[in-house]
Amino acid sequence: MARSADPQVTARVLAEVDRVLPERARVIVDGSWAFGLVDEPLAEVSRWPRERVAWIEDPFPAEASEKYRRFVERSPVPVSAGDEVTDPETLVRLVEHSRMDLLRIDVATIGGITAAVRLLDRLEPTGVSVSTHICPRSRCTWRVPTPRSRRWRHST
Repeated sequence: MARSADPQVTARVLAEVDRVLPERARVIVDGSWAFGLVDEPLAEVSRWPRERVAWIEDPFPAEASEKYRRFVERSPVPVSAGDEVTDPETLVRLVEHSRMDLLRIDVATIGGITAAVRLLDRLEPTGVSVSTHICPRSRCTWRVPTPRSRRWRHST
């Protein structure tokens, strides 16, 4: 779900979602690069139902690896980023510096299936989980059958 600019609205929506969704269902909250300081999203996510939120996505631009590092260290919910990034080196730096909980890779944005698989191979030693993403208009899902596949999640 898209995070509201009003943190109280986001908290209310998440509370309602928590009330009506099946117990095992999880929600992804898109931070939309809306935060400037690390303390801002920390204050907000502390009011969310932790067991319902799968992760917060993109609280900062991917180039802000130091902010991500400090946020990942203190966040009560998992943190992800990456599906809008076109430069594989930015994603590598982000993972290596911040120890992300989850990396999002969009096949089309990162340069296609071959580029995505190369990036996954480079990131394999880090142990980072990956959620693949592909433009919903493409109407397809991709997955590469490798040992790392067990750590993958897919969403559109």
